[in-house]
Amino acid sequence: MTIAAARCTGCGGCAAVCPHQALRLRFDVEPASTRHSAAYTLTCESCKRTFHALTPEHTHCVLCQSPEFAVRL
Repeated sequence: MTIAAARCTGCGGCAAVCPHQALRLRFDVEPASTRHSAAYTLTCESCKRTFHALTPEHTHCVLCQSPEFAVRL
């Protein structure tokens, strides 16, 4: 996954949708820089949908990990 600093508008959309809460916006520091992070496309063992994770060890998507959503399966 790549977030280009030059295209950032500061809207916070990326931080709002990140299931790992790995992003945050701070305006009190130096200008944004581009950072490349590995993202893995995996298949959930429960619902069989594809999902993205920062490490390949994940076996379930964020919905299937959440107890309040488990009843839908």
